[in-house]
Amino acid sequence: MAEESHYDLLQVQPTADLEIIQAAYRSMMRRYHPDQNPSHSAEATTKRLNEAWEILSDPGRRADYDRELAARRVGRPSQGPTGASSRPAPPPPRPPQPPRSGEGAGGRRIGGFPPLFLFGGVAAVIIAVIAIVIAVSTGGNGGDGFRVQVAAPPVSTDILTPPPLPTSTPIPVPTSPIYWLASGDTHAEADHYRTAIKGYDIAISLPQT
Repeated sequence: MAEESHYDLLQVQPTADLEIIQAAYRSMMRRYHPDQNPSHSAEATTKRLNEAWEILSDPGRRADYDRELAARRVGRPSQGPTGASSRPAPPPPRPPQPPRSGEGAGGRRIGGFPPLFLFGGVAAVIIAVIAIVIAVSTGGNGGDGFRVQVAAPPVSTDILTPPPLPTSTPIPVPTSPIYWLASGDTHAEADHYRTAIKGYDIAISLPQT
């Protein structure tokens, strides 16, 4: 048989207000007080009524009692007014998730293929390209195959000879003393005395005609 709760003892609902609980407590105390009730259980009932009122009249203790009462009804221990603490049962383990699309026992997949398969295919393609390049560069059959040769432009064997230099005709030097005297006078009038002296010297050195 389930243990009688404080609400059952006071004959009120667990959701009853404090005024209703207080009115029920006073009514039950008048009925079971030893001065009013000569039965042998009156004193024990009075103690239980006082204990129920002390707990239900305190909002904090009532909240703890309600949690303990609810846990007791579902068969789980909880923290009650006595201060006994309990922890909720741990959640059940999650079931293993199925592999995602494109993944399997070999790990992640790319385009439905394992990475090792794709990497091997790429390596094979690279090796084939390198082999083709080597074969083309060496001629394919020991150097006797097809080669691309670029013809060099023809080199002219003609020797370019420079054009003949023009022969310079010597400018005749005047031999007349009169010319050089006139030249000296012209330079002297222009204040070119050195040039004028040279002209006079040439005129003196020439034979007089």
